[in-house]
Amino acid sequence: MRLILGDTDIRYLERMKQWITRDYGAEILVSTFSDRDSLMRSLRRDGADLVLADRSLIPDLSALRAAGAGSAAFLGEEDGTDSMTGERVVGKYKRMDIFADTVRELAGPSGRKSPDTDAAAGWTDNAPGAGIASASVPGGIRGDSLRTVILDEYGPAEDAAGRTSSRVIAVTSFSGGTGVTTVASALARNLQGDGLETMYLNLELVNSAQDLFRGGGTGTLYDALEIIRSGDPEPAPQIRRILCRTSDGTAFFRGSGDRANLPNTSGEELASLITALRYSGIFSYIVVDLNYTGLPRDMHVLDCADTILAVDDGTQTANRKLRSVLNILDYMARETGIDFRSRMKILYNRFSSSKSSSEAEASITAVPGKIPPVMHATTEEIVSYLAAKSDIIRKIR
Repeated sequence: MRLILGDTDIRYLERMKQWITRDYGAEILVSTFSDRDSLMRSLRRDGADLVLADRSLIPDLSALRAAGAGSAAFLGEEDGTDSMTGERVVGKYKRMDIFADTVRELAGPSGRKSPDTDAAAGWTDNAPGAGIASASVPGGIRGDSLRTVILDEYGPAEDAAGRTSSRVIAVTSFSGGTGVTTVASALARNLQGDGLETMYLNLELVNSAQDLFRGGGTGTLYDALEIIRSGDPEPAPQIRRILCRTSDGTAFFRGSGDRANLPNTSGEELASLITALRYSGIFSYIVVDLNYTGLPRDMHVLDCADTILAVDDGTQTANRKLRSVLNILDYMARETGIDFRSRMKILYNRFSSSKSSSEAEASITAVPGKIPPVMHATTEEIVSYLAAKSDIIRKIR
C-alpha cells in the first residue's frame, strides 16, 4: 500500500516516516512531502492508495483524487470532519497502531502494490526532509498514557527546497538564577564573531533581548509568531524582513512588552517558528534562550535542539533540581523512547563561588572548563568576557 503524508512540519513527517517504516514497512510504503508541488508531481507520476495532507498544504482534496489518489483526507489535531469542506480529518498524534488502522480503513482493500513491487519499479520518496516530529498530546506525564513529545536523534537536514538546516542550541536551566541568558548571549556573540550567521532567540517569559542586543530593526517575537500563526507556507521571507541586527550582525527579536503573549503561545507555534528559522537559509546557528518551566511547550522547544546546554551553578539547590528533571527525562525515555541526555551538556557557571558545591551528574558530558564567578562586573561586561572565552564556548557547539 502506498501512503503519502503531506505537512509543513518537516519534523513530524520524518518521525512518522521512521515509525511507519520501522513497524509497518512490510505493509505500507510511506512517502512524505512538505512542499505542495513536490507532492503533486509524485502523485501524478506514481499514484497513491491514500494521501493524508494538512489543509494548509493541500486545501482541496479533490485535486489529490484527480491527480491519482485512491483516497484522501486531511491531517489535523484530532479526528473529525472539516467544517468548511465536510472532508474526513485524521488526527496526527494518535498511537501508531491506531493510526495504521485508520490508514487501512481509508485505503481500503485496493492497495495496488506491495513495497517489494514498488522497490522493483524504482519508486522512491523524492521529498528530502530530515528532522524530528515535534508533537504534544493532552495528558502529560501520566503513567502508560504518557504521550508528551515524539523524538528521535538529529542529523543534517534539508527541507523540500533543498535548503540546509541550521544547527539549534537550546540554552536552559532547571533552576533559576544560574546565568542562562548571560551564557546564551555570549554563545551567540562568539559564533557570530567567528563569521557564522547566528540567530539569538529569546523565549524567556520576560524577554530581555534588547538589554544585551542593540541594533537596527524593530521586529518583536510577537511579530514573528503572528507570521507563523498566519499559516503562510513560506514564512521565512517575512521573518527575514523583521529581523533585528546588532553591529556585528547577530540577529534577534526585540521583546514585545506583552508578557501574556508567550505563556499563551503553544509548543507547536514555537516549534514552527524555530523550524522556519532553521530552514530559512539565513543562519548557521540558532541559539535559543529558554526559561524552562516543565510544561509541554518547553519540551517542544528542546525537541527542536541539536544540543541542549543545561546551565548549572553547582549549588545544592540547582543540582537537586537538575537530578529531579533528569529523572523525569529518564522516565520519558523508558516510556516513549525519548532521549534528551544524548544531546545534553552541562556548563557549570559561577562555579567555585561561596555557594557552589559539586558537579551534579557524572553520566552527562559536562563542558570541560567550568566558568568561575566574574566579580564586580556588569552583565554586559560578563557577556563580553565569556564570548571571548572561546576555549570553553567552542566546546558547546
